[in-house]
Amino acid sequence: MYMVAQDPRHAPPRKGEMEWPRALYRLDRIRSVSESSEAFTYPEDFTLRKYIETQQVFDFLPEPPVRLELAFEGTAGNQLRESPMSKDQEIEALPDDRVKVSGTVTPSLKLRWWLRALGAGVEILAPQTRT
Repeated sequence: MYMVAQDPRHAPPRKGEMEWPRALYRLDRIRSVSESSEAFTYPEDFTLRKYIETQQVFDFLPEPPVRLELAFEGTAGNQLRESPMSKDQEIEALPDDRVKVSGTVTPSLKLRWWLRALGAGVEILAPQTRT
């Protein structure tokens, strides 16, 4: 789940600017929150549907969850030790000195972009279909 946020301390958009600057936050990354007791007025210029359609920040195109198994060369998969790709993530050493990371994920464009960015440092062991 994600939250779209707008900082009220930023000035409203200037003439010619389309919208307020807004940020996208993954809720599973938030460790704690506290009530500020400040009033919030929902922005009149904002609709979530329009934001999704025009900003393309949610272009994930999710599919049904799959068990993803990856084999990493060297330190290529180290970021998954601190930021797991799934709640059921497992990490194990392979006999060829690679590291196998597996877990249940939802295939998406964002996931594919991330895997492609890793290049030759990662091999997709499963699923055998396009991920």
